[in-house]
Amino acid sequence: LMIHPHDQALMDVIEKSYWERQERDALAYAKAYAAHDGVIWETAIAMLLRLQKASGCHLHILHTQTSGSVDLIRKAKAEGQRVTCEINPWALFLGCEWSAIQRLGSYALSYWVPEKNVPSLWEGLNDGTIDIVATDHAPHTREEKDHAYPGSHSGMTGVQTLVPMMLDHVAAGRLSLARFVDLTAHGPARLFGLAGKGRIALGYDADLTIVDLGRRETITNSWIQSKCGWTPYDGVSVQGWPVGTLVRGHRAMWQGEIAAAASGQPIRFHEAG
Repeated sequence: LMIHPHDQALMDVIEKSYWERQERDALAYAKAYAAHDGVIWETAIAMLLRLQKASGCHLHILHTQTSGSVDLIRKAKAEGQRVTCEINPWALFLGCEWSAIQRLGSYALSYWVPEKNVPSLWEGLNDGTIDIVATDHAPHTREEKDHAYPGSHSGMTGVQTLVPMMLDHVAAGRLSLARFVDLTAHGPARLFGLAGKGRIALGYDADLTIVDLGRRETITNSWIQSKCGWTPYDGVSVQGWPVGTLVRGHRAMWQGEIAAAASGQPIRFHEAG
């Protein structure tokens, strides 16, 4: 059971308090989600963990973004509960800077992760409390973003920038390369039971990303292949760059150019048990 956790009843009360002060822009929305030290996230996660304990189902929590959330999930895991979680890299690189929220407005994801949470998020990534990294890719166009809150669509592009942004933090020593691979390849395959995925091994699909760990590049809007044509990381310089990708052994991208027509096959799953 995958859950986007937030307490909507609390959010309604908090949001209306901003409306009463005539604060209705994207910044008010961001502050409302972070209000009272992340209470809307942590009360929801606490309830979900209690329900998981009662039901025994596999609970997967999306959008881990507060210190308290990491603590709750770590404790539940230590007690043997069947719970996993993921983080959006946006929470580590963009949403944790208020200046970025101010600069981007509706072009940010619209949430704010106060900076004090970030050390706990990195700790959770490194100690295994946070199981995977997922982008919540939402390639809204500029036409969809260029509206006053709450008419603007939330979400942003994320798939193409995931590897270079994370590799930059590998280069900075915040994360090991092996841990990054587990968070983005082996971990998702293991968690969701994807057969033939997530490993370089005999019998596995040759889905590979080839990277240059020393290469320095600057992310730009013109580099984005998504039809929306923009990224909130435009102008960000990174160390570590994806050189090419293979999908089932066939070259899909090389040196920034799409090398093959779109193709796909049904994903295979491991048999239950």
